[in-house]
Amino acid sequence: MFIDSDINTDAPYCDSDYLNHPGFLGICWKGKKKCEAERQSKKDDDVDNEYKIPSNADCEDLGYLMEDLQTEIDRLDAKNCSSRSCERVAKRARNSYADRFIDVEAIYRRKDCLQDELDESAEDFDEQVQKQFQKSVLRDELRKRDDNTLMYVALGVGIMTLGSIVILAKR
Repeated sequence: MFIDSDINTDAPYCDSDYLNHPGFLGICWKGKKKCEAERQSKKDDDVDNEYKIPSNADCEDLGYLMEDLQTEIDRLDAKNCSSRSCERVAKRARNSYADRFIDVEAIYRRKDCLQDELDESAEDFDEQVQKQFQKSVLRDELRKRDDNTLMYVALGVGIMTLGSIVILAKR
């Protein structure tokens, strides 16, 4: 005997997920365009809930969010679908991720994060140029010091050679 308490209510699916199922013999009773629009809308909502934009998001958070969305888009582009249904699902997901990316990018531009990023890049570039300049100055100093060392070594070898010639001449 099967009673209501035996039903698993924590199932990973919900009846509402299947309300827009094409139905008997694959027929969509509402019309294909309407059913597809409903599926796209549901996927949009899922992506919007998964990739929420915090109201106090700073440029760094928005940048990470855009990277995550682009990763999902790239993953879907690389996905190899062998059936039309797989292609439709992937297309819906790709459209939803692309729409969310556009939303995040609009906020990113509105906050003028791109200029901040360019300013940071300019500062980093200036720091790198300064470090390279300091390294080249240090190398030049080391070369000058090494040149003097080489001169002292040559003088020492010359003096030892002369000293050995003098000693050999006395014998």
